[in-house]
Amino acid sequence: MKKKVFIFIIVSLFLLFFLYLSVAPILPKGIRAFPVPNLDLNSPRDYYTLLSSSITFILGTFGLILGYFYYKDKLKFETVISELERKRKRLDDLIRELESFDDGVDDLLHHRFKNAEELKQIRIRISRSFETIEIMLELSTTLLGLTESDMQTIIKVNSFVDKNDILMHTPYHQIDESSLLSHKDDYVDLIQDARRVCYKNVC
Repeated sequence: MKKKVFIFIIVSLFLLFFLYLSVAPILPKGIRAFPVPNLDLNSPRDYYTLLSSSITFILGTFGLILGYFYYKDKLKFETVISELERKRKRLDDLIRELESFDDGVDDLLHHRFKNAEELKQIRIRISRSFETIEIMLELSTTLLGLTESDMQTIIKVNSFVDKNDILMHTPYHQIDESSLLSHKDDYVDLIQDARRVCYKNVC
């Protein structure tokens, strides 16, 4: 903003100065800001030719300066947009991994497994999904722009699941659907908070 005001002031002063030079030869000497050469019959054409050439040169110089500032601003703007797009893509990747994690936990909570092997595979899928999320969060400062509080909100989801004996450690033959569903509400609250964190940073 300050740069634009500065350029506006410089251009305005230049235009006023140009206007003064244009009319100075016909102004009485007493009100001239500074003296100009006395004109004989042949000098007005020379004076205005020189003035025109000077103005053209100065305008060309201003054009180059303004073009330089425009290029810098455009480059800065494109850099910011490009970084925002990269951040958006990384957050989209994080959201996809979080959804994959949630799908696994949802299968677990609703007892969508027929035997111990299927239960084991679901638990492995849940763990692997969050391993990827943790790697992404380690690079959060430079890649995702998440705050420490945001990261803790996401990590709480895995902490709840990983430390829950019924969900991740109880053997197949000791699990029943009602015991799994008893943890659903607490889990849903945590996963919804994690989603909000992600979507908040996408916008």
